[in-house]
Amino acid sequence: MHSQFSLLTQKRFLPFFTTQALGAFNDNVYKNVLVILATYHTARYSAMDLGLLTNLAAGLFIFPYLLFSGIAGQLADKYDKTVILRTVKICEIAIMLVASVGLAMHMMSILLMAVFLMGAHSTFFAPAKYGLLPEILAESELTGGNALLEMGTFIAIVLGTLLAGLLAGVDQLSLTIGVLMTISVAGFLSSRAIPSLSAIDPTLKIDWNIVRATVASLKVTRAEPLVLRAIIAISWFWLFGVVILTHIPMLGARVMHGTEGVVTLLLVGFSVGIGVGSLACERITGRALNIGLVPIGSLGLSLFSIDLSVASAQLLQVSHISAQQFLQSWIGAHILADVLLMGIAGGLYIVPLYTLMTQKSPARVRSRIVSANSIWNALFMVVGSLLAATVLARGWSVLQLLLGLGFLNVLFATWLFVRTPEFIRELYSIFVRSRG
Repeated sequence: MHSQFSLLTQKRFLPFFTTQALGAFNDNVYKNVLVILATYHTARYSAMDLGLLTNLAAGLFIFPYLLFSGIAGQLADKYDKTVILRTVKICEIAIMLVASVGLAMHMMSILLMAVFLMGAHSTFFAPAKYGLLPEILAESELTGGNALLEMGTFIAIVLGTLLAGLLAGVDQLSLTIGVLMTISVAGFLSSRAIPSLSAIDPTLKIDWNIVRATVASLKVTRAEPLVLRAIIAISWFWLFGVVILTHIPMLGARVMHGTEGVVTLLLVGFSVGIGVGSLACERITGRALNIGLVPIGSLGLSLFSIDLSVASAQLLQVSHISAQQFLQSWIGAHILADVLLMGIAGGLYIVPLYTLMTQKSPARVRSRIVSANSIWNALFMVVGSLLAATVLARGWSVLQLLLGLGFLNVLFATWLFVRTPEFIRELYSIFVRSRG
């Protein structure tokens, strides 16, 4: 019986999987160290309000997607994607040197510059990463390959979050800098083992004008309406996800009055959930693409984000709580279950959408379609960050933000499934097969 894990034994997939996982790992070690330091040691690094700082950092990471995705997609269609991945990994080493300077000098401006540069690094990585999958995998392997990719990403988030919590707790800058540099070098070394590929469109002329390149990438998706809807649905997930991940530290520290361990536990719970949900996709639907899981995942995102808001309100009177105390309380276990189940729902939602995007995109323009996805993702995440910052500035609590997000997801899902009934038809087919 075929197992998606068999791909991890093959040279065509393993070095690529390792490279992208190490990139996600480094992203999250750095971003979470920055967030935790800003949350618990604010005065040492900046006088900026915590809510503004966390949303600014999220916005700076996202902004390069808007600027450079169009050019990144063209490059990935014109050149060998393996060469692009290796080049990006070299740049990551230089970016971590910049971050190291910021950490050593306690300069938030330099640290935020490194966040922007890591966003640029990820912008050029994404079209090559997702465009490469259909070139190295058979169509029947795409669901499993995308699931492993998402699992690897979120395992990297889990480990990065845990390691960031440990590094922030130890508060030894030399150790933190050493870890960041080691991961970036390891990512480059693993990229050297990725087999070379042929360029998809070597005659393509690169348009270096940022605006024209962006508009051109967006136009490419118009010819593929179902792919475009998948991109919009993916982008909504990233709006949802950026609000959740950005505000979990505030939820744990300011609402639950928890230690760094509580914040880490919640971030890990969400990331583990996404990994579990991602791997479950192929188990539920087999090797075939089935977008019927998307409505199930969407329902779970709303239910568990709403319940998380309601359950968290019961901890408002607790003065201070450690991770152990949090886990030993019934309400703490309830909150962690909400976060975990919300993550599982996210995995069920996102993997079929990525598979649909990569499988149904024409090969000649696939990387440009992926770059259009990055642009839409960035637009939605910027809107999510701005919306969150605005409502918090107007006096909303984090709990009200989570509650509102759950109801907004219901509205978006209603629009998506009315406009694209294929999702509901595929959901029906899952139930028919399960009863047969």
